[in-house]
Amino acid sequence: MVIIGIKSNFVAVQESDQKTVRSLKRFEIEDGINITIYEDPTVEINGFMVGGYLKFAEKGYDIYNAAFSQIFTGTINSIIYLTNISDYLFENENAFMRFVLHNTEEHKVRINTLFESMVIQIQMVINEMQEKGFDKFVKIRRVKLINIK
Repeated sequence: MVIIGIKSNFVAVQESDQKTVRSLKRFEIEDGINITIYEDPTVEINGFMVGGYLKFAEKGYDIYNAAFSQIFTGTINSIIYLTNISDYLFENENAFMRFVLHNTEEHKVRINTLFESMVIQIQMVINEMQEKGFDKFVKIRRVKLINIK
């Protein structure tokens, strides 16, 4: 899948074998967490989408859900407060979060550092989960973003 553009609060994708563009769908809540990291053509991160639950413990008591939630929420808050950026898409619902930046030129280095820090934190949690055999419940992928002017 290739994301071909963002315009206002609209994100579109075009499958490699398709000729039409469709809007992105949300992840369905299922056992496990699905993480999508959005990158621009230069492989710099522009955002992410995360959905799902791990269901290792009762709601509110699962340490891995809490860790992932804090990583993503902390990343969003850090980017907004440290850059004062206001041109972004943010969706936050039950077991679903999407955050995509539209114009990052002015704060490119700082934003990239914060997103790369997020990826490192995600990997650290996954590494700990791997020691317990739980990493199979987390799926992470990267897709390319191309901005539409």
